[in-house]
Amino acid sequence: MTPPPFTGADDPPSPKRGPSEPPMRPERIAERLDRLTRWGERTPTTRRHPVHREYDLADLLGLPQRLPPVRLPLYPELAEDARVCHLLARARELAEWLGDEGRVCPRLEELGATDALEAARDLGVPASDPAAVRGLRDLPELRRLWRVAVDCGFVDFDGDRAGCAAQVAAWDGADDTDVLLAWRTALTAMLDLDLLTELDDGALRFGTSGGTLMILLFLARWDGLSAAHLSEVLREGAVRDLPAGTARELWANWTVRNGDPAEILLAWLEELGAVERCEVPVTVPGAVTISFTPLGVPIEADPSAGTTRVARLTPLGLWAVRDQLTAGGLDVPLLPEPADMSIADLVGFAQVARPGELAVEKAAWLTPRDPAWAARGLLEYAAESGPVERVFAVVLASSTIKDHVGVDTAEAIWREAMGHAPISAYAKTELAVLTGGASPDLATDVRERSWMLVDLVLAHTARLPEDFIPARLQTLLDAPADKLVGLIEPLTHCTHPSVREALDLLGTHFPLKKVAKAARRTLFKVSSRSN
Repeated sequence: MTPPPFTGADDPPSPKRGPSEPPMRPERIAERLDRLTRWGERTPTTRRHPVHREYDLADLLGLPQRLPPVRLPLYPELAEDARVCHLLARARELAEWLGDEGRVCPRLEELGATDALEAARDLGVPASDPAAVRGLRDLPELRRLWRVAVDCGFVDFDGDRAGCAAQVAAWDGADDTDVLLAWRTALTAMLDLDLLTELDDGALRFGTSGGTLMILLFLARWDGLSAAHLSEVLREGAVRDLPAGTARELWANWTVRNGDPAEILLAWLEELGAVERCEVPVTVPGAVTISFTPLGVPIEADPSAGTTRVARLTPLGLWAVRDQLTAGGLDVPLLPEPADMSIADLVGFAQVARPGELAVEKAAWLTPRDPAWAARGLLEYAAESGPVERVFAVVLASSTIKDHVGVDTAEAIWREAMGHAPISAYAKTELAVLTGGASPDLATDVRERSWMLVDLVLAHTARLPEDFIPARLQTLLDAPADKLVGLIEPLTHCTHPSVREALDLLGTHFPLKKVAKAARRTLFKVSSRSN
């Protein structure tokens, strides 16, 4: 059995089936590679895809049933992007070259050598050795355009002749749905990695599905993936079953003759408008994005090690992959328009978004709103929410106040927040920084510090893979063991509803044994008191 083709589906998304999970970090995507490239060895099961062999994407990819929300342009905007796509324009140009009378196709739906050479010359397609051309197979670039033109219905066949289809002339006025279907058909063609195999007469067969690469890019979202990362995915799929020496030799020879296959494929997808290449910050795995700490020492948000060039999906690419994932039974919600986004929507997105994504969404959300009103709303939401939502809401309010609100109004907002017990510690911390003073009324008491500690332990570790939790806790609580024990022991009397969950995390995952033991001891006392 082969994987289902990357064609998407027109049926509606599946209903929500559980809490949203974070996108996998690029450095963890490789762990899913074996499942992604060996679909044929599984017996897939789902009820939602009657056309192809049944499959369950969540199971195959090791993903939760509900992925983080994504923003997409309106349907007409997507269609306009597809309408002006460069690859489709070149495919229509090839169809127009055929003319109404058409050209003879001596092989099944393929141009002969003479016509292929003439088309290559007229359309500016390179032919390295014209004398050796026997047909389209000897002109890979023209063959790729031909594949798109035929699959998208730009070519009409009448017997052994191929001519320009009527829809080419009607393209500019075509229905948005038809344009997007044509674009998605072209995407399916570009993701057929036989096109890469044919570049070198089958010297190397690429076993990875092209749709797999698109899903990996979708999961990486804003961060994107480097060509080197995608090249390694392709290499693994091509040489996985070969002896190591043979694999190295075949791969090296192929890349010398043809170039990096990932770069070739990305160029094709870029011409289609499915991906874009850009520079993004290099973020540290598990980078901290919450600046509050119970130790009173700020943590730098999103540590960076420079920039790197990556590929990431365009809105059209996101739309196509989301369609495919929802067709496979996953739930990928769409973000509301910024003016319609509630505070809960923004806070929920902040918990799963990367810093660049969140900055864009937050700026759009603030545009139609008064910043002071927005900050107050976020703090009210924080006071009434659970620990994770509370911390993210306070962080959003803090950045909004710092960037958009004057000093006098900022001080008034934070003093109002001091009256809400769950967020009083955060308000005092911000006021101390804002006023530059050590006023007695800004000192936090044991209860406030305990609540903040519980909040931050849960917020810093929420949705984090287990192997990242110890390092994250170490970053959050970077202090001598004795000081940390002194911070943890008062939790015995803490009334925070989630205190036991926080203590369990500290007792299980904190790297310093003395601190972990203190957390377990305190958890025992809290549990005994509750019983």
